[in-house]
Amino acid sequence: MAKITTDKRIRGTVWNTTYRATTGNKEFSGNVSILDKEMVETGAKFDNTRRNNLEFKAAAASAKLLRDILEGVPPFHIDNKEYPRMLGIMIKMLREDTTNTWGERIPLNGDFSHLDNFDYNKKAPLSSVMEAAHSTVVDRVAGTLTNNIPSFTPILGLVKPEGLSSSAVLYFRFIALGAEVDFTANTVNTDLQFTAYLPYDANATALINQVQTLTAGSTLPWFGILGIDWALQVSGNYIPLRNIASNALSMVVV
Repeated sequence: MAKITTDKRIRGTVWNTTYRATTGNKEFSGNVSILDKEMVETGAKFDNTRRNNLEFKAAAASAKLLRDILEGVPPFHIDNKEYPRMLGIMIKMLREDTTNTWGERIPLNGDFSHLDNFDYNKKAPLSSVMEAAHSTVVDRVAGTLTNNIPSFTPILGLVKPEGLSSSAVLYFRFIALGAEVDFTANTVNTDLQFTAYLPYDANATALINQVQTLTAGSTLPWFGILGIDWALQVSGNYIPLRNIASNALSMVVV
């Protein structure tokens, strides 16, 4: 039943016309739809709608799996539009499926190269935050991904967060994540590794090797993710920076 709100705007349905507000509190009104659930699920003229819905669900499930692999990654490494961006890629991959028919296509049969260098946090792309060299060695026989970062000088190889005071004692650590994803069974197998916190200064680091262990001999899709986690040292403790503009997290192996 419609009601008058405190600003004297109508909310609800009056004589088959629904009044509501959209994003930004803009007013919208329209006729009540005569569609019902049974009509969409069984009606012949909605065959294509049902096909599209099935494919959208397949793409959404795949996008969720590639979000689920991030369990354990510290907060503020994923922007609030990551899922829609990932979903868009999954839909693109799904449409490349030439094996299945419309309504049955799945992202698994698409080109995974669309995920190359995907930034989970677009506000801090890894390529903008990290100038130091890095590489990942994939050994499916042994079941390992090894993240290699040669020795580098932090103040030259990393772009520090903005807005810190001159007295701030800044540290960083690398996040390395290996993931094995079964898109058919909707399961993931991951190995998440962190380096120790390292000082952000003019002293060169040692060679960094982070080994993630997955299933030896696996033929499932593998993904390697590299990220940077910033922290301040206060009274001997590391306090993570909750700064979405600086914490990079990117897919470096597909």
